[in-house]
Formats: sequence, C-alpha cells, structure tokens
Amino acid sequence: MKIGKIHTATLLLSMMSAITVHSQNPVKYKVTFPDVGNYKVLKCEFHTHTIFSDGKVWPTERIMEAYSDDLDAISLTEHLEFRAHISELASPDHNHSFELAEPVARKLDILNIKGCEITRMVPPGHLNAIFVSDCNKILIPSGNRNPGDSANYQLAVKEAVSQGGFVFFNHPYYRLSHDHIKLPESIEKLMDAGFINGIELINENRYIPRSFDWALKKNLAMIASGDAHSSMPLFLREFRLKYRPVTLVLAEKRTGESILDALQNRRTLIWWKDHIMGRKEVVEPFVRACVNIKKYEFENNRLSITFENLSAATFDVELICDNNVYVSQAISLQPNTEIMMTADVLNSQLKSVPVSFRINNVWIADQKPLTIQYAFERK
Repeated sequence: MKIGKIHTATLLLSMMSAITVHSQNPVKYKVTFPDVGNYKVLKCEFHTHTIFSDGKVWPTERIMEAYSDDLDAISLTEHLEFRAHISELASPDHNHSFELAEPVARKLDILNIKGCEITRMVPPGHLNAIFVSDCNKILIPSGNRNPGDSANYQLAVKEAVSQGGFVFFNHPYYRLSHDHIKLPESIEKLMDAGFINGIELINENRYIPRSFDWALKKNLAMIASGDAHSSMPLFLREFRLKYRPVTLVLAEKRTGESILDALQNRRTLIWWKDHIMGRKEVVEPFVRACVNIKKYEFENNRLSITFENLSAATFDVELICDNNVYVSQAISLQPNTEIMMTADVLNSQLKSVPVSFRINNVWIADQKPLTIQYAFERK
C-alpha cells in the first residue's frame, strides 16, 4: 500500500489524463491461451486501487487498462480504512468506485467484480474481499485511522463471507522482515475455519516463497496481483515489467459465477514475468494444452521434435538426459512460436523412446519445476 496524500492539482491532472485517454479509441493487445479441457483460461486481476482509496487514477481508467491488457476480469479493491483523497471526493460510499466503473466495463465486456481491501495493522495485515455485495457493511469500526486497528477485523471477514465473498490474504511480507515471515496465528485460524481461502504469491513485482508453501499446506487459491496504485504504464515502467502479474483462472464459462467457482475449487495459476506457478494437478493440464508436440521423426539414432506454443506464455524446456537419450541444449519456447529440438537416441534397440522434459520456469512448489513424460514411437 502506498501511503501519502496527493495535492488537488495532481489529482486533477490525473483525472484530465484519464479523460484524454477515454476520448480516444481503446486498443486491445490480444493475450491468448488455449482451453484446458472443458475450462477457459481467464486472465484476472483481483487487487487494484483508484483515487477512491490511495490510488492515482479514476475507476474507469482501470477498466480501460484492463481492456488494453486483454484481461477478462478486474476488481477495484479500495482500502476501507484508508481513503487518502476523501476531502476531494463528493461520495463517502465504499461502493462508488465499482459503480463508476461498471458502465464502461459492460461496454468493453470486462467482468467488473465488486471488492474491497480490509486494511488493518500487522498482524493481521491486509485482506481482500471480492465478489461481495456491499462494501460499506464490511467497514466494521476500526479506530478510523490508517491502518485500522486489529479489533473486529474477524467480523469484517465474516461479513464479507456472509455476502458470498471470497477472501484472500494480501502481501504477507508487508511491514515484516522478509526473511522471517510467519503466518499470523489470527490469519491461520480464519484459514482453518474456512473464512480465508486464498493468498498472494505475487504482489507488485515481489515473489513470496513462503506463500507457495502455505497455499499448498492450507489448500488456498494462489493469487498474483499488481496491487497497482499508479497508472498501468507507470506501474510497468517502475517494476520493469512487460506485462502485469495476473491470476489465470480455469473457469467453465466467462462469467463472474464461474470465476468464483474456480477460486473456491482452487483452479488458479500464477503468471508473472516468464513464470507459471500452481498446483501440479492444475499446472500440468495447462502446460500440455499450451505446448503441443506438432511432429517428431527418427533418422537413424536422431530424434527431432517440433514443439508448438499455442499461448502467450514462455516455456523453458529442458530434456532430462539419461541412458536412453541425450541433448546438449535446452530451448526457450516463445509465445505463439514453434521450435525444433534434436536429440541423440543412445539405445538403438528401443522401439518406444521414453523422454522426460523439465519445464524450468513452471513451478509446482517453491523452486520445483514441472516434469512431463512422453514416449516417442518409432514408425
């Protein structure tokens, strides 16, 4: 969270910039993933801010950015306990940001998910509640200061859940020693009781290794968030990113209900920089859908394999050498490209050649790459 009040002049310049952008025809840069079985892969951002808390852009600007980035869904999760620009705003309504964004979201076919950020001292820290119906009711009295004190925060979480909301734990490292992060006991109790069901592995441009462990141990949905406060172009420049961190959701349909169902059933993946992270049972079908073996052929004891990438992600593929097969180089399979790998078959008697590939930038646990097995039949 970025704390600090901006001057009215700066706020007006930000709003004028948003108006200028909105007067132009929006451009979408297509970012595509193939279906995974019966599931669509939806690109989602569940943690953003506007001037209705401590961000620097107007709500409709967030929708325009989402459209340009080809997102399917976004949530404007304003801080409940902290509104840096309240003196410049006419409405104290904590639902107003969502309501301003909704007409533009409908026009641009962006799923606008109502959400908010429960902002309390560490511990417990900050929590996002999405798919809620009324953010005002989640503002349980918290001392009226930023951050709110820890009193009654459990009531806020339970109110969000009672509205049908999904709650996840934000940036666990916040205001803590990053090398000694512990899951707060109060947060852990709410996880064990089923009130908190997700956790951020990525926030802004920071990977949180302990979060991966906690997500697997506590059966939590894995979330990647930009947590953007500035405009998206400035955000990307600040963190030297080509594309924002997103949560990839395997959903039956492109609807809010299907996204919520996927979160509840833990069908989420992290896409950040050139990394994919998630549970093996979700990651492996995703990779197999994205990475297609277009063809292969044997020539004496040489095996040539042509890989085809059907997605916007990059996959760093390494053949695991053994007594049967050897290759000297790994490959980087770039988005929407194909590339050939040629390997030596060491055992000429094999009619079916078993090969294992390690995808070094796809993790199924902290620093643990996914391995996929294939068998190539001699014709």
